[in-house]
Amino acid sequence: MNWTYIINQKAKAAIALGIVFLLVIGTNLLDKKYFSDLQDSFSSMYEDRLMAEIYVYQFSHLFYQKKVLTESPAESSNFLSKNEALNDSVSTLLLLYEGTKLTEKEAEIFKQLKVEINELLILESSKIADSEAQTSKLKKIELIHEKISNSLDGLSAIQQFEGKELIDNSKQIIASSSITSQLEMGILIVIGLIMQALVFTSKSIIPKFSQNKNLN
Repeated sequence: MNWTYIINQKAKAAIALGIVFLLVIGTNLLDKKYFSDLQDSFSSMYEDRLMAEIYVYQFSHLFYQKKVLTESPAESSNFLSKNEALNDSVSTLLLLYEGTKLTEKEAEIFKQLKVEINELLILESSKIADSEAQTSKLKKIELIHEKISNSLDGLSAIQQFEGKELIDNSKQIIASSSITSQLEMGILIVIGLIMQALVFTSKSIIPKFSQNKNLN
């Protein structure tokens, strides 16, 4: 029996299996990374985009109520208390929105929105002596509401764009994960072939003993 040949074959098989083992570990780590990235993508979709869009909608609803309240203060017996309650809700939404992950452009628009809201609050709290000044105040308030509405539209557009980006990124992650799965299947096939080769090699090096006819 050629022991050198046997050792050489075992060494080759060990190296091949070692390489396959490393490939399996590598693909497994890639799978974990893809899963983590996909999890982050879905989390960001909910926390930073879907919730942000809900906050924008709530902002729009609150400022619509404030606008209606401002346009008809004479019909609102509890104008001050109602407006204060709306302002408290706006302040809460500002904190919630600020807690989301803002893009550079989004942070810029959000900063402008806070400036506009502050201007509105200052204007609302200002005291007016005559009807002419009151008319001017209402016009300024209406103008600020338009600016706020434009800022909210800008924030909403960002949510749509970033949401689409997250969806596209998720699709890429899933596609990459699919390729990795196919690679793992290929590795399993290679392992099977190596094991089969080892079996046949082992059989081929087993010495064949001829039966002694004189024993019959």
